[in-house]
Amino acid sequence: MCGRVGEGPPIVAADLFLGAVTVGERGQVVIPAAARRELGINAGDRLLVFKHPFDMGVVFSKIDTLTEFLTEHLMLLEQARTSPSGAEAEGDCSTAGDDKNGHAP
Repeated sequence: MCGRVGEGPPIVAADLFLGAVTVGERGQVVIPAAARRELGINAGDRLLVFKHPFDMGVVFSKIDTLTEFLTEHLMLLEQARTSPSGAEAEGDCSTAGDDKNGHAP
């Protein structure tokens, strides 16, 4: 699999919803227990806080999880940079026929 947008099962909004919280007087929120369990968030974990790209709220990410994600993608970038064709990391990810934005037809 080449990891293109749209591959794999569809994303269902209900599967992404993990609860509702109230912001306290000091700006604190409590992450629901079910969300902490599902995402492996434990007391003492450091989270990064991002502004949503469309000003729709905030996004939290565990630092360790984001580090692993970026490390894996940096390795793939290095493989792509040093592969003989310079375009694919694993040979099955042809981009021929993709539009100018890299989307498959």
